Amino acid sequence: MGYTSKQVTKSVDIADSVESWLDVQLAQGKNIHASAKEVVEQLNVHKDVGAAGYTYEGGIWWVNEDGILGLHNPLVEGSKSAGRSGVIAPTPVVKASFETRYYDDVINNQPSAYSSVSEPNRIQSSKAVIISPYINNPDVSEFSNFFNTDDYYGVWKTIKDSQSCKLSPDSEFVNNETVGVSLDSFKDFSTFGYIHFSTHGNNYFNGLFKIWDEKWGPSDFLKGYLSVSGLYTGIVLPKNEDGTYNLAGYESDLYMKRLAIGAGGSLIILPSFFEHYLTTMPKSLVVLSACRSVYNNSLANVFLSKGAGAVIGYDDYVLSSYAKNTTNAIIKDMLDNDSTLKQAFDVAVNKHGKSDNSGDDAFLRMRGAEDLKLSSGSFDNLSFEQGQLNAWAKKGDGRIITNLGGTTPLDGKFIGIVSTGLDYTNELGSIEQSACIDKNVTTLSFDWKFYSEEFLEYCNTDFDDSFTLSLCESGTDNCSLFETSVNKLCENKDALVESDVTFDQGEVYNTQWIKEQLDISALANKRVNLKIEAVDKGDEIFDSAILIDNIVVE
Repeated sequence: MGYTSKQVTKSVDIADSVESWLDVQLAQGKNIHASAKEVVEQLNVHKDVGAAGYTYEGGIWWVNEDGILGLHNPLVEGSKSAGRSGVIAPTPVVKASFETRYYDDVINNQPSAYSSVSEPNRIQSSKAVIISPYINNPDVSEFSNFFNTDDYYGVWKTIKDSQSCKLSPDSEFVNNETVGVSLDSFKDFSTFGYIHFSTHGNNYFNGLFKIWDEKWGPSDFLKGYLSVSGLYTGIVLPKNEDGTYNLAGYESDLYMKRLAIGAGGSLIILPSFFEHYLTTMPKSLVVLSACRSVYNNSLANVFLSKGAGAVIGYDDYVLSSYAKNTTNAIIKDMLDNDSTLKQAFDVAVNKHGKSDNSGDDAFLRMRGAEDLKLSSGSFDNLSFEQGQLNAWAKKGDGRIITNLGGTTPLDGKFIGIVSTGLDYTNELGSIEQSACIDKNVTTLSFDWKFYSEEFLEYCNTDFDDSFTLSLCESGTDNCSLFETSVNKLCENKDALVESDVTFDQGEVYNTQWIKEQLDISALANKRVNLKIEAVDKGDEIFDSAILIDNIVVE
């Protein structure tokens, strides 16, 4: 499954031709709509194009005969569209039947069902990340970059300067003279409560679903929507020394229609990419600071379905200055005044206007829970009694369960578990979250229970699975640590009992519940990361699992 370099080269050649054709039309003095119409007519008779169309404002899309999606954005000066100005919006003439423009303003703009008077509806992680491919991207034209109008110099600076426990600037993926954004930068936001995309965007493929040809491959990326919004990655397909494209890491996403290709081999992410790669999100606030990012809900709904609390975006080609100012105003008010998203949204609109007052009149839009607030900055769900991981980010087999065999929680209804796989996955299990702890905090206590197929047969061998709980000051090696392992627990074999559960290799022994207490006074009044993990040592055949309950920081 996938495409050859030759097929991708053919697709990039089409994209480059579209860019050249559009430049010719514009040079003749035609407006962007008329120019796009002419280009689509040329695509419609191209031997390698199966279907083509364009947006109201001149964004052009096509599917070549191999099924590779192609996109071209007209550069609108000063906007986040990677587009040109001069917009007219009559009905386009395309192979695909035309579909009505719509905004879906009514979706999910209600307070969350989780909220109450006593317990605000808060984001469950204070970690923030920004993905900004066009500050000063050396792989694209100067006209495509935002430079000092990028949100990196707005909301991201505000977050950094605030030094607030509610929102910590944990990670940044930026292209600023050097390239720091990869496709992986867009794949995993399970630990982040605030995710900010500052990039170019548009909405494409209006009507394509109705005329889809099965030979082009999967069409799931279009189901449920008349058109879909895409985000530009700032990434250009790499080339081998012989000039062919190196598709390693991109083949399946291209084939499954999670990525489209633009001029020069640029890559554009479609909603199906996030649908495929995102796991659970801790009630996050997602900012889609890109043109037409919420033209419809094709992109926003993916994040909401994965657990995001709310999404902010723009319904048309938005001026980058307006996007920078409004997103900054929202987050600043949420930080300074502990405002709800709706309250901060109103502050931004009152200060900077409901729209950017450009030719396209792009409006700031909100999807999801209006009552969403930033994280409290403290640990959340340490008792696991929310029944879902929520604030906890997981890898491998990290879960919340009600029981393991006859073992039930010491208190409440739920317990945490990490394991070396248990036949669910080959990836080692861990859960973690970050927070600020109070200046008077001195101890962290918890209960644990260790199960393993390595007891008793593999005591005092190299097969020494371990369990670690660590609390570390962020960015330092200042840690309080608890660690135990099969060999250490084997020192008191009489304390190991035959379990009432079996794993895939058979016989299991376990400890009783054991309470631990760590001195964490050296971490008081600091930002910390709490991580609980199971580690497989020696082989991956025999599994171990650890139950955790009653984590208390005081």
